[in-house]
Amino acid sequence: MDYIQKAQEKHQERPHAARAVRARRWSRRVFALLILVFLYAVWQDRALAPPIHDGMQKTVSLAAGFVENSDDIRSYVKQTFGSSSGTSVEQQYDPITRWLLKWTS
Repeated sequence: MDYIQKAQEKHQERPHAARAVRARRWSRRVFALLILVFLYAVWQDRALAPPIHDGMQKTVSLAAGFVENSDDIRSYVKQTFGSSSGTSVEQQYDPITRWLLKWTS
C-alpha cells in the first residue's frame, strides 16, 4: 500500500514540477529585464544611483578609449562601414560619420 501511495503522489507532483520549471524560467528573464531597465534609468538620471551612474560613465569612457586606440577594432569598423560602392563621401571623416553621411545624402 505504501508503494501505491508514493506512486500516486509522484504522479500528482508532475504538473506542479513542470509549472515550477516554467515559473523559474520566466522569473530569470523578468529579473534580467528589470536589471536592464534599472541600468537604463540610472543612465538617464544620475540622481537615482550616483555611484552606479559614475561607474557607468567611467566604463563608457574606458571602452571608448579602448576602441579609439585599438588598431584591430578600428580596422574592423573601417571594414564594416567602409564605402564599397565608391560613393563620394569625404575620406576625412571617421568610418561611422561617413556611413551616417551616406544616409543623409
